[in-house]
Amino acid sequence: MNTPDKNSSNSLNTEFERQRRTPLKSFSRSLKRSKKYLEKARTHLTESLNWEQIQHQATLLQSNLYRIKKGMTDITVSDWLQEGKEVCFSLERNVEPHVHVGKLFRRSKKLRIGIPYWTLEVEKAEKQVAYYLEAIEGIKSAQSLEELMAFEAPIVEKRNKAQQGLGKCSKSQTPLPYRTFYSSTGLMIWVGKGAKANDQMTFHHANGSDFWLHVQDYPGSHVVLKVNKDQEPDQQSILEAMQLAVAYSKAKDRGIVSVCITQCKYVKRAGKNVPGKVFISKHRVGESAFDLALFKAIQDRSKRS
Repeated sequence: MNTPDKNSSNSLNTEFERQRRTPLKSFSRSLKRSKKYLEKARTHLTESLNWEQIQHQATLLQSNLYRIKKGMTDITVSDWLQEGKEVCFSLERNVEPHVHVGKLFRRSKKLRIGIPYWTLEVEKAEKQVAYYLEAIEGIKSAQSLEELMAFEAPIVEKRNKAQQGLGKCSKSQTPLPYRTFYSSTGLMIWVGKGAKANDQMTFHHANGSDFWLHVQDYPGSHVVLKVNKDQEPDQQSILEAMQLAVAYSKAKDRGIVSVCITQCKYVKRAGKNVPGKVFISKHRVGESAFDLALFKAIQDRSKRS
């Protein structure tokens, strides 16, 4: 009587846990950073909302400017908004009184102008925190690699909206400029849908640490291999990303061709009027040829996801 291969099952479970551990670790770090920035943004917003207090202090000091001498460290004045109550303000010892008052007026103005900015930053940071909490919960609940990959695609779209603060329906309904595929080890691969889409994908959607590929000397799609910061993609994912770069290029029927491999941070626009054209400051070169069987396997895997 045949018995299940426990070693094989344990191996699959170990691989799945490894695949799940990497994004969990990344999302947890991102959640921590987002919460820290949210706290910072809320602090700045609170300070900005107090601009009138700074302005009032400056006005009180300005009305008592004749009493302030350079070298004084504080002064007590009568506050007409508090029915003449005496209030004490600190002064800068080595600053001329009129300069000190001018600095307060400028700070008040800067805080007032900053209210819309920090209000928006708080909203964006709250969306990012909500996204990372949802991502962590979804990854923890996944029971297989297929569920993990199926969960990742819609979450990435939500992340883009959270990071960019997109709240309008017209923007959220804009089609993505790339096709989404998955490598056999679960990494996401984006393929640009055209010249303008290449530009949008590379410079507006991808992160600087993501890997970027393009067939050399032939027109074709930009390809982005999504990775976590400081993560080096496995060789199989690189090979499959190269395959997609060849498949979506004019070099598809040219046999073995060279493929440029770099990271998005080393890719710069060639100019505003030439979408899709880029300059690359650092790269390495791989070789690949179109493989129909491999291409279909990548397509089938991505359709299932």
